[in-house]
Amino acid sequence: NAWRELDRRYRFDWVIWPRRTVTGGSILDFLDSDSRWALVFADDIAALFLRRDGADSALAARHAYRLLPAGEVALGALSEAAARDTATRTQLRDELERAAASSEWNGSALSLLANVDLFEARWADAARHLETARQVMPDLGRAWERIGLAKLHGGDPRGALDAFEREQRARRGWREASFRRAQALQALGRIAEARVAYRAALARDPANAEARDSLAALRGR
Repeated sequence: NAWRELDRRYRFDWVIWPRRTVTGGSILDFLDSDSRWALVFADDIAALFLRRDGADSALAARHAYRLLPAGEVALGALSEAAARDTATRTQLRDELERAAASSEWNGSALSLLANVDLFEARWADAARHLETARQVMPDLGRAWERIGLAKLHGGDPRGALDAFEREQRARRGWREASFRRAQALQALGRIAEARVAYRAALARDPANAEARDSLAALRGR
């Protein structure tokens, strides 16, 4: 209500807003959902919206992102759509590449681009984008886990094991640590160690059917 009153009184032509704030808040999510506003720039630091019927309407029409949001709320639905639909992934990839090229503070865009890579089994690209994103955002969430998955599926189990162990050190309490480590050890042919790790994964999560099946497949080896 406060935002609506301010906008009614001053009729802003543009809004630049920090991507991270101490108190949180939902202004970015609110603007994402308001069709009167167009997101035209976003990096790790800030997002810029232009009013579609304001003084910069031509710029808004020309530079508006069609899919990429600035806030967090819309990302979940977008991720699900990208996982299902090739056309969505293609358009999203184009927008994320534009966002990554628009600023040196591009860790968020690179991280999302890596997720699109993972959807499309572009394992080397995913690892490269995540490793670059970490240089910009050292605190990037689940970075080593995703790097490990990319390396594991891309045929580099030694690199995957190293990445999973880094994730475990960075994120205490990671529930899948033993399971991911077991997968990498199995791929390396270290079967006895893989068995131990699969058992640890099942002790942590008895409902992990994949760990149970993998351990059963190792019997007799």
